[in-house]
Amino acid sequence: MPFKVRYDIYEPNKQAPCIQTFDRMYAWAELNDRQKKPGMALTRMTTTVIPEELTSAEQYLYLVYQVRSLQKRYWANGKQKDDLLASLAKEKELDNKNSNIRYHLQEHPKYRIDDTAAYQFFITVEDWRTKWKAYFAAKKSGDHKASAELYMACRDLEKRIDEHIKQVIGL
Repeated sequence: MPFKVRYDIYEPNKQAPCIQTFDRMYAWAELNDRQKKPGMALTRMTTTVIPEELTSAEQYLYLVYQVRSLQKRYWANGKQKDDLLASLAKEKELDNKNSNIRYHLQEHPKYRIDDTAAYQFFITVEDWRTKWKAYFAAKKSGDHKASAELYMACRDLEKRIDEHIKQVIGL
């Protein structure tokens, strides 16, 4: 397995995790059991993805995972500037990677792609990034109808991307 996922379960008002495991089923069962106990409803779980010997397609997937994680953290933490800068840096790295991949695909038109799932994922991510930029351009110009449509398209693409990442990584 190219990705290992560590699950950390934290009890309320505790700084350190009370349980750390790589077993997904055990982690979810333990979390549900603890949340059912009185006074433990705020027990939470975090996940840490640890990449191991990744292929180029898996490295790309991990980069997209990092971008999505940083974006979610930015929106969840009240739009902190540090989170924004970290997210924008990873987004720029993803955009550069997308442009490099697109350049190589256009330069070698006879190249046959073996991994169609990875290629479809790349197309989805590339479409999402294009619409994401168009959304902010429409929002800046004041075109509310276009920005609303682009926003919904971006959300749909993000859901597809998140589901693919969840499936491949095993979150």
